[in-house]
Amino acid sequence: MGRSKKVRRDVERAETRQNEQFQAQFLAAQISYWSGPTPSPDVLRQFEELVPGSADRIIAMAERQSEHRQRLEARAVKGGDRRATLGSIFGFVIGMTAILGGLYLATRGQELGGYALMLGTIVALTSVFVYGRKSAKRELAQKSPGQQVAKRE
Repeated sequence: MGRSKKVRRDVERAETRQNEQFQAQFLAAQISYWSGPTPSPDVLRQFEELVPGSADRIIAMAERQSEHRQRLEARAVKGGDRRATLGSIFGFVIGMTAILGGLYLATRGQELGGYALMLGTIVALTSVFVYGRKSAKRELAQKSPGQQVAKRE
């Protein structure tokens, strides 16, 4: 009686192991992965068989989408450059206006107000510049977390 139980357990274990191996083989045969703007070549071939000319249409659609995305990215970069240039120009104009205004006040007998205006302007512009650099570095670090941003000294 003890021997037959052992044989039954061994048979059950072997069947379980065989089932697990079969399932693992079946799953491995079913897994496939494709990445890209178009379907995999096999799927594209199937589309072409079902609807002749569809493969060309799908590829043309992916090309148009890619061109559209590249135009948007170029526009965004150009807009960022333009904003940075205008920001620098307006910052310079505002800073020079405030400093010249401070000099005017200082020469007209309002030394304390003139110097305060000049000093305040210089501190404010420096603060904006430093904050902008730090936030740009922080944003860059968030966009590429695996890479470290080099420190400039």
